[in-house]
Amino acid sequence: MTDKLNIIFFSSSDFVLPILEDIKDNEGAIFSKVLEDQLKYINNFDYIPAIEDIIKKQITNTKFNKPIKLKLIVTQPDRKNRQKIISNPIAMYARENSIELYTPEKIKTEIEDFKKISTDADICITASFGQILPQTVLNIPKYGIINWHPSRLPKYRGATPMQTAIANGDEKTALSWIEMTKGMDAGNILLQMENSIEKKTDIFEMAKQMGQIGKNTWAVAVAIQILRDSNSEEDFSIKQKKENITLCKMLEKKDCLIDTNQMNAEQVYNHWRAYKMFPKTEIENDKFGRIKLRELNGWMNIDEINELRIENGKEEVDNNNWLQIKDKKKIRTFLKCYNNTFIEVEEIGLDGGKILKLSGIEINKITN
Repeated sequence: MTDKLNIIFFSSSDFVLPILEDIKDNEGAIFSKVLEDQLKYINNFDYIPAIEDIIKKQITNTKFNKPIKLKLIVTQPDRKNRQKIISNPIAMYARENSIELYTPEKIKTEIEDFKKISTDADICITASFGQILPQTVLNIPKYGIINWHPSRLPKYRGATPMQTAIANGDEKTALSWIEMTKGMDAGNILLQMENSIEKKTDIFEMAKQMGQIGKNTWAVAVAIQILRDSNSEEDFSIKQKKENITLCKMLEKKDCLIDTNQMNAEQVYNHWRAYKMFPKTEIENDKFGRIKLRELNGWMNIDEINELRIENGKEEVDNNNWLQIKDKKKIRTFLKCYNNTFIEVEEIGLDGGKILKLSGIEINKITN
């Protein structure tokens, strides 16, 4: 029996790097001490299930009285781009900190190699890894594998839960820690932390928030999974309700294109903040082809626009797609959208890479 809690971390995304860093920073620390600190953190959230008292009673459990060991990092292999080798941030972190690294092209076809380096693994943590783990891999660690998933499961199973929540205009989401099973994001919920989505929150900010919550809760999720394994008669987790399952899709480059004749300004704004990472937001233009909406600043309905016109009382530029109002010394540019709504556009990108800040530019000269 090992005298350490050996952890293997699977990931390929920079926004979950805080989780990995925290595990590494606590390497050598007794797991129960890290667990105590994280139990204090979860009191700042609405969360399920109600396991705090259960864990506190078990805090002296011998399974928790072990030093943490980050045994291995598993991530996607390096890629070549124009003769340049590109490593993801997880791989870079492993190399910089001299942590054993495994980069399978497809782990399901390289299972024997993985078995050789993971024989004494107690638990695996996955967070945006990018490959499906076969049952053979799920069976290797002593306490199984837990998964970080940034949605209120069973809502938004799949690859793009954060983007989907923002694009749909959701006001709340959650970070779910689940037991990894063969079904996609189908495992029992170990811990689910509620998180609000502000109207200006974009995918970068939301990913950062979810990474931070994961950083401060991974040990709680690990503890619940260990207790589940140790207490077969009492399961602390929550089964996902099949009737509440929704799925989110993989994004493609073509998903960047929007039609403002069919989307109102709020929907355009939500698309932009959801897909700032990929695939961005673009519209078609007769003169310039695709126009990238790089910086937006909220939206207005027709009544608010008319109030702005009255307050301003100065010359406007108004065509089929665009409205510009000279507001004091500033030119404000609005893209016309469905149902008499208007999205304020501050910066666009043209085909060929040219970037234009629209303050001070007459929109007729560049988009007609």
